[in-house]
Amino acid sequence: MGAHLNAYTSREQTVYYAKCFSKDLERAVEILADITQNSRLGKDEIERERGVILREMQVSVCLVSGVSIDVTKKLIC
Repeated sequence: MGAHLNAYTSREQTVYYAKCFSKDLERAVEILADITQNSRLGKDEIERERGVILREMQVSVCLVSGVSIDVTKKLIC
């Protein structure tokens, strides 16, 4: 089976996804279910992921700030 597994966290959600061939879809869903239901992370993994999540949160804050500026400009002009 060939597939690409990844995840990301946004302001509103955490997403786990797989890109795979249609013939591998059932197995990819099984793997994603196992990841979400049976993950066991050690302290080192949690700390590494904490940094990733904090960086993604910062990007989200910047995007929200940009939208706020755009909306404010439209209201003023």
